[in-house]
Amino acid sequence: MDRKTLSEILKDATSGGASQDQRVKKRKNREHKKLPKKMKRIVHSLRAVGEENEKIEEENGFKRQMLRRNQAEIKQQKAGFCDAQNKIITEQESCVGALLKEPLVQDLLVGFSPSSF
Repeated sequence: MDRKTLSEILKDATSGGASQDQRVKKRKNREHKKLPKKMKRIVHSLRAVGEENEKIEEENGFKRQMLRRNQAEIKQQKAGFCDAQNKIITEQESCVGALLKEPLVQDLLVGFSPSSF
């Protein structure tokens, strides 16, 4: 003899004596009704995520543009700094060259020997 559990007895009582096939069909129908709503929620969520991604991409594009601009400015400043440094070095070298040609400096250099210290 087949013994039914309490939950099976309750299912039979609530389903109005419906057969197993009828219960499966009812369950599938409920699932099919829920599916379009679930799909709409998913589509809505995906659309919102897509819009958010577009905004982030726009912001990233702007930030990339600003970064390139800053890099170009830094490169230009660096080149200007190097030019200024080279100009200073050239001026100092010519001053030293002019000093070395002075007779007084030449006399000092001739009289200078490392052992005099």
